[in-house]
Amino acid sequence: MRNVRLTAVLGVSLSLLCIALYWGWLISWLRDGLLSRRNIPEWWLYSEIALVHLLHGKQFSAECWHECFKIECLPDETDSFNFHSDHVKDGYRKCAITPKGERVLIGSTTQLTVKGMAHYLEQVYACGASLGVQFGARAE
Repeated sequence: MRNVRLTAVLGVSLSLLCIALYWGWLISWLRDGLLSRRNIPEWWLYSEIALVHLLHGKQFSAECWHECFKIECLPDETDSFNFHSDHVKDGYRKCAITPKGERVLIGSTTQLTVKGMAHYLEQVYACGASLGVQFGARAE
């Protein structure tokens, strides 16, 4: 009888320990890995577009939309009419030229200032809306 109680207590204790470790890991992951980053709204937009919009009958992942919008919406330092230096951090470049002479994207949203990120998200939101995405609306 004592072994049964001990096993039950240990089983519950181990379960509680696992739950505590899980929540501790989850909280630290959220704090250090996700919630401390400012790109949650950015990925929410990509996810909404990925869930709702079909392009040419195909559904694309949030990662694909992220790459697409970086090409379309990141500020281009070579466009003097539309480029605002207060939207990017020092040393920002959207593209680089490879040894073969090809222009490749090297810019990142992490190189945007808060003001630049706000402008970028407005552009992504507007592009998504133009595709017919109703952000936050879920089909029941």
